[in-house]
Amino acid sequence: MSEEEKELEKDELTKLKEELEQAKAEAAQNYDRWLRAAAELDNYHKRVARQMEALVRTATEDLVVQLLPVLDDLERALDHTPEGEEGRKTFVDGVRIIYENFRKVLAGQGVSHIGEVGEEFDPECHEALMQVEDPEHPPGTVSQVVQKGYKMGDKVIRHAKVIVSKGGEEPQKTQPS
Repeated sequence: MSEEEKELEKDELTKLKEELEQAKAEAAQNYDRWLRAAAELDNYHKRVARQMEALVRTATEDLVVQLLPVLDDLERALDHTPEGEEGRKTFVDGVRIIYENFRKVLAGQGVSHIGEVGEEFDPECHEALMQVEDPEHPPGTVSQVVQKGYKMGDKVIRHAKVIVSKGGEEPQKTQPS
């Protein structure tokens, strides 16, 4: 092999090495682009799943908000129905079954009631309608619940309407002399 042929082979080998390095660099860039595209696709799927969950949660929340007045009406009916005669007792028992089943359905959707007499007033959960002097309850606590509030998961969907105690002195008992 002549010196000239060796030089040509050497030039061709150098050229092939450069092409190989370029191909490797291009392959690395393509692999990097593929990884980024795969990550973007994964993030897209996660984002769509979160959006769908939020949409379902909002739709469920809207339904629950619409059903809460029905629950209120059932509670009022149960609170104001006398149990004197057998027909009324049967009615009350039937309404009570409906009420309990309805509460179970709401509980299955993550709905729970908030607002209990004696608990500390919390503006995140309660709507104060007024303050009254109430010696039976310390200042800043719920003295009376006018309308129950509800949470769905951790989110308050309706604040409890409450009357808040300002405290007050216990009435003096007079002792017989």
